Amino acid sequence: MDVRPNLTIPLLEQLKIQAQVLVPVLRAFRAELGEERANRIAWRALAEWRQSVARATAAGLQGSPREGEVQFTRTGTIMRGADRCDFRYRLGRSRTAG
Repeated sequence: MDVRPNLTIPLLEQLKIQAQVLVPVLRAFRAELGEERANRIAWRALAEWRQSVARATAAGLQGSPREGEVQFTRTGTIMRGADRCDFRYRLGRSRTAG
């Protein structure tokens, strides 16, 4: 699934619209299949979409870092049963002109 920028609708607004569609569907899956199974299915189904959103977001940031310059770690997410999402970004070593 490719997230292509829509020049007339900002990316954040596009994501809000997508969430308005996705949330009721996920709730229905949870009611029918159980929360754990529904979340696993959603997590797998949305993997490519999450990567596309991340690329689109990074591409839209002025001066966004190149691959490998920022390290992202996450040890827990609400969707995977943690009490909170914890995301950490660390910048790589700065390059000096020489």
